[in-house]
Order: sequence, then C-alpha cells, then structure tokens
Amino acid sequence: MPSQRYARTTRCCWCGKPFIKWREGVTSFYVCPTEKCRRRQQRYALGVNGQVVYMPLPRQVEAIIAVLRRRYRWILYGGARGGAKSHFLRWLAYALCLRIPCFQAVLLRRTYPELEKSHMRRIPAEVKMLGADYTPSARPPVIKFHNGSVLELGHCQDPQDIENYLSAEYHLVLPDELGTFEEDMILKIASSARLYHPRFKPCVVGSTNPGSSWVKDRWVTKEVDLERFPYYDPTEYHFIQSLLDDNPYPDPEYERMLNALDPDTYAAWRMGSWDVFEGQYFKEFRRDKHCEVLDIPKEIPRIGGFDWGYSPDPAVMLFAVVLPDGHLHIEKEMVFRETIAAEVGASIVRECRDTGITLSTAWADPATKIRSGQTGESIFETLGRVGVPVVAANHERVNGWQRLRHWLRPNPVTGKSWLTINPDSCRGLVRTLPSLVHDDTHPEDVNRKSRDDHWADALRYLVMGRPAPMEIGKSDHEPPPDSAGAMLREAMRALQPPMGMDRVAAR
Repeated sequence: MPSQRYARTTRCCWCGKPFIKWREGVTSFYVCPTEKCRRRQQRYALGVNGQVVYMPLPRQVEAIIAVLRRRYRWILYGGARGGAKSHFLRWLAYALCLRIPCFQAVLLRRTYPELEKSHMRRIPAEVKMLGADYTPSARPPVIKFHNGSVLELGHCQDPQDIENYLSAEYHLVLPDELGTFEEDMILKIASSARLYHPRFKPCVVGSTNPGSSWVKDRWVTKEVDLERFPYYDPTEYHFIQSLLDDNPYPDPEYERMLNALDPDTYAAWRMGSWDVFEGQYFKEFRRDKHCEVLDIPKEIPRIGGFDWGYSPDPAVMLFAVVLPDGHLHIEKEMVFRETIAAEVGASIVRECRDTGITLSTAWADPATKIRSGQTGESIFETLGRVGVPVVAANHERVNGWQRLRHWLRPNPVTGKSWLTINPDSCRGLVRTLPSLVHDDTHPEDVNRKSRDDHWADALRYLVMGRPAPMEIGKSDHEPPPDSAGAMLREAMRALQPPMGMDRVAAR
C-alpha cells in the first residue's frame, strides 16, 4: 500500500535525529535536538529588532554557507517537491538585503501568475516583519529596505522580457523553478549578476524540481556539451539536494497527494530522482544497464549511423559493433559543428585509417540525398565520394523509436541489455538520450524542437538498418566463438545490408 511505502520521518541531515519544535521569543521553529546542530541553525537565523523571524533548516544552512563562502558562481538548491525551495530563496534574499547595505537582488519566476502565486501573496506579511517597503504596483514589483538594499520581483513570460534584466546589474539573481526557464534565457540573465561588493561574490542561486535535462547536465551530472559551451567550468557549479524529508513543515495532506502519483512522477517529485521525470521518452535507459566499456578487436567491421547538421545543430556519426551473441555496442561518436560535408567525410575516413578499423556500412538520413544548388552534389554523394560507405536509412520516426526501444530491452536469456554504449567515448549520446521528451502534438514521437536529438537520430538510423533483436534468430542463445576468425565471420554475416538498399560505393 502507498501509505506503507511512503512513510516519512523528518530528520536532521547532519545527525539523523528527528526535528523538535523550539521557541525563539514568540515564534516556534523546527530545529535539531542535538545542541551542536541547533547552534549551527541559530548561527544563520535572521533576527529583526531582537526577534527571530526566520530559522533555516539544516539543508538550507548548507546552501547559505555555499553562498557566503564565495566559491561558487552557480548554486542550485532543489531536488524534490516539498523541500521549501521557494520559501528559502525568498528568505535568503531578505537576509542578504538586510545584512549588506545597498545590496541588489532579483527574484524570478517563468510567468507572472507563477510569481504571484508562489511569492507575491506571501510577501506583504513578511516585509511587515522585516520593516521594509513593498510596492507591488511598480514595474517591476520591488521591495526596498531602509539600508538602501533592493529586491526586485520579475518574470520571463515572453522571450523579450529578458531585455528588462540585461541592462540591469545585480549582486544576486534568484531564478525559482529553474527548469521552467530555457537554458539560453538563464545564461543571458545571469550575465547581469556582475555588481562588485567586497563582502559578496555575484552569483546565481536557483531552485527546481527534477525534470530539466539542461539543469541536470550543469549541476547534477556536470556533463555539458563542451563543443557548444567551451567555457563551462564544473567547479563553479554546486548542487544541494533537498527532499521532503528535510522539511518538517508541510501538511500531511501534501505528502498523501505525492504518494498517489504514478511511479515515475513520484520518483522525481517525492524522491528527487533525476533519472526519470514526467514526459521522458526513453524511460528504459539506465546508465547501470546500458553503459559499458568493451575492448573489441579492431578486425571486426564497424557499422555506423549518421545524422547531418551544420549550425547551430551538429552532425553526428556513431560507430557500432554487432557482437556475435546479437548484442549491439555503440563504441564511439564523432560530433561536427560548422563543418562542410567533405571535411566531415574526410574526418570519418581518417578516423577509420588511424584506428585500423573498417567501416562496413553507415546508415544516413535520406534527406542528405537532396542535391545542393551551390555544389550540384548532395551530402550523401559527397560522403560516398570521399570514402564513407553510406546507405540511405529508413526515416520512419515513430517506428524507428520503437525499434530503438526493442534494443534497449534486456535479453531474456542473459538479462543484459541488447544495446550498450561506451560512456567514455559516447558522452553526447549518454547525455542526450535520457533527456528526450514526448512531442506535445504527437506523443508517440520525440519532441521535434529539441536541439539534442541528433545523437538519437543517428542511433535511430542505425537500428533501422538492423532487424529487431528478437528477429536475429538463434545467435542470441549461442556461446561466443572462441577464435577471432570465427567472431569476424559471424560479425560479417550479421553486417550484410538489407536487400534493396541504395548504397553509394566508396571511391
């Protein structure tokens, strides 16, 4: 029963003891009963006129310390629903504005209704305790403190709204529910966190629930596409996981609401899992099941999948090996940005020559067969001319994704996934495949607006050139051959392209 599975006890993340209520003046707060932990909470409490108005929870103290140490430029506080993320961001801003004269901060939500519901309704009572002045009718709404500090409230409901912040300067930028913003939007707004202060390093402190792939890439796994973001520095990013179990304040009804969710949404919202999220397309993908490093003899021919791109989206080439037991291993990826077709093809040929491997067949997007009005030669023809053995792939999207799902399933005999990926040499594929989401208008398809689908497209072309795993036949039950020669013969039989395929001969 859900009530049995999801029982909760709120405990101190430092010592593990359950929280107790503690009275400070006329107000009660939850604190850790351990004196050392409690004193640490009290050290970062916010007092006004001798009265404590805010007592941070232990996990929130960790976030405050991360801000004050001036080590990180990007701090993320979040992970699951019910962790008091929005509340924390607002009170962090209050505390810094009160303690640092002339401090400038901005608190953001993606839309104005979200800003109003999450923050503006609570601010009047809070600023009254703080002795600040709140002007909700201002554009933007603003809180002014008597020491000259200012906290603005903003949103980015329309793309042009970011222009309101690009010309401003702040010490602190606080995007609430960071995952609802577009990556480029946040990067641009963050450039406004540039005001110098001897006691504070300008930074961005955000909160979010799991579900955003770009947030996960930057803060959680720190696997950013360095070709696209060459100046990304993982040491500037700090993630602090917050869970419902860290927060003793929520109503029990809220927890029961979370307990009623489907397993995937529950894993993200209640447990703070970044591996599954609402709308995820390939929920089957797991790093522990699908990532593996194999030492494969170079004598075995490779096959490939190719998706074309130039700018801003890349061209992607995947190298794969069909193993004698029928399993498919994605061995290596090559990514090209702003590179003409002839140079892409020459690089692929050179990679094969330098590594001593043979590329038997590369299934490519049929759209590459369209002739260029400038050169009179299609990308497909160019690749074939320079020596890449390209074959026109089956372009069916939904059927292709379903074929890929078959490959992501486990072999019923061995329990091992039919498809594995080398995580060291295929970082783009490992990063992007689990981040893809369903298309809003065609739920059976991957979102066509994604900028990270080129790796998956290349893989789709590849697997559509192969039969589904259950169609391979008895090979999945046979033990692997003992000799490299037998392995090679088996692999070459498996690599014969289907009849009727239009293959461009290498010259």
